[in-house]
Amino acid sequence: MLDFAKSDPLTLGAELEIQLVDDATMELTPRVEGILAGCTAPAGLVQPEIFQSMLEITTPVCRTVAEAEDSLRGTIRGLEPLFRREHVRIVAAGTHPTALYSERKQFPSERYDMLISRNQWVARRLMIFSLHVHVGMPDAATCMAVQNELLWDLPILLAASASSPFWQGEDTGLASSRMAVFEAIPTGGHPCTVPDWAAFETMVNALQRSHSITSLKDLWWDVRPSPGYGTLEIRALDGTVTLSMAGAMVAAIQVAAHAALERVRLGTTRGVPPDWLVRENKWRAGRHGLEADFVSDAQGSVLPMRHALGEALAAWRPAAERLGCAAELERLRPFVHGAPTSADRQREVYARTGSLTDVTQTLADEWTADLRA
Repeated sequence: MLDFAKSDPLTLGAELEIQLVDDATMELTPRVEGILAGCTAPAGLVQPEIFQSMLEITTPVCRTVAEAEDSLRGTIRGLEPLFRREHVRIVAAGTHPTALYSERKQFPSERYDMLISRNQWVARRLMIFSLHVHVGMPDAATCMAVQNELLWDLPILLAASASSPFWQGEDTGLASSRMAVFEAIPTGGHPCTVPDWAAFETMVNALQRSHSITSLKDLWWDVRPSPGYGTLEIRALDGTVTLSMAGAMVAAIQVAAHAALERVRLGTTRGVPPDWLVRENKWRAGRHGLEADFVSDAQGSVLPMRHALGEALAAWRPAAERLGCAAELERLRPFVHGAPTSADRQREVYARTGSLTDVTQTLADEWTADLRA
């Protein structure tokens, strides 16, 4: 049996992975140890990641989106003197436009040693960055039902967050190359669909018995239960290039979870989407971003992704007002009316300048301008 911790429904915890780039060259730089050595943030809010050019900023348990965004901003602002000392700028896109994964230095950790030993080249390529959001769930059965509900919605949010068109100096033709890199992990990517918590427990037991995983931490799904926290963890998004965008995405996830909880309570759930639909919508979102067509039902009906986002925002608006995050959610409204995603903006910069270094510089400037606003 998997024990599911007590958690207040719809409470939040955010984890934002950021890039450390040299302030002169705009290349990823392995300076995390100097930053960690000088960090005075409360324990757990600033953590290393698999490579020394990455840093994870987390929040405590928060009740509102504003509280979560304020926590991220406060932690980042507290680190700014260390960034300056280490000659580091921050980028928070899903990938770095030019960095080579073969040049990355691993952060010393037994877990990271194990991941690379087990997965080899697949793990060494994990030079990717995301926003993860935990949402409190009342119990295990509800958590799995909400996970299945969110499988219908998450491709829309991936499309809006798409920020990784470039990989190792090349335009991949994708809006989210991070998605494609992560899919290579045997236990990564879109989740195995199961109808309920009992089926999930049966699957986890088999995975552990077969040594496919050692713990639930090895399920690197786009959305997964986190029983130890009593949460559902959403991991589908590209890195959000500003903290304002992070707040918008946290709001979207909270209100989507609220809507899912209501459907579970009323017995009006949409059911487990077919695996082909989950995979296809994720592919379309990762390939085309908000220019994709979204598969809206199991019969294969489609509508423009921007239209799907508009419908979702309208459906979520009442919950956003009740939860106090309507302003943050409205930051996504321009996408409905044609605003470019980060992936689009990065390509615009490259088309204008012919320089991927300029793309990275623009990403760093976007982050800084938003932080100081």
